[in-house]
Amino acid sequence: MAGMLSGDYNGWTDTPEDEREELDRYFSDVVRPAESRPGVALPRRPLARVLLHILEFAMGALFLYLGCAKLLGSPVAVRLFHEIGWGQWFRYLTGVVELTGGLLLVVPRLAGASALLLMTVMVVATGIELFVLHRPPVAATACLCAHGIIAWNRRAQTRRLLAHRPHRSPPPVTVA
Repeated sequence: MAGMLSGDYNGWTDTPEDEREELDRYFSDVVRPAESRPGVALPRRPLARVLLHILEFAMGALFLYLGCAKLLGSPVAVRLFHEIGWGQWFRYLTGVVELTGGLLLVVPRLAGASALLLMTVMVVATGIELFVLHRPPVAATACLCAHGIIAWNRRAQTRRLLAHRPHRSPPPVTVA
């Protein structure tokens, strides 16, 4: 095993073949996939995926409804934003953000980013309910948790979406 300390990371190694085979046999149980190991239960990914889609659809429908109610001037929404005291422009802004977020929430590729957007809305709503309206923010906290679950489960898609950069052509070559 003394030869194991050499630089194996880029193809160069001093390890004799018999030591390498012994290590491969030792680590084969550790690296082997779960479905080939007896007694290892696989996670129920299809059920989790279905539940995630149901949560996304339910939250999308809820925020479509809430956004439309704010934009159409529901008396409850008008009264709520009057109590907040920031004017009706804030109701329209919140309605547009909620409507957009609700629409994007049902698109799996955009659901994570939409959940992050709606999480910020729910953080603001929680603060307003606690410090301005002086009431417990039960609904806002429940929505915040639901959006957190969606954002966490869609983090890979969100990372890919945010990391996407448009193709840039190389600078033109000038001939002198």
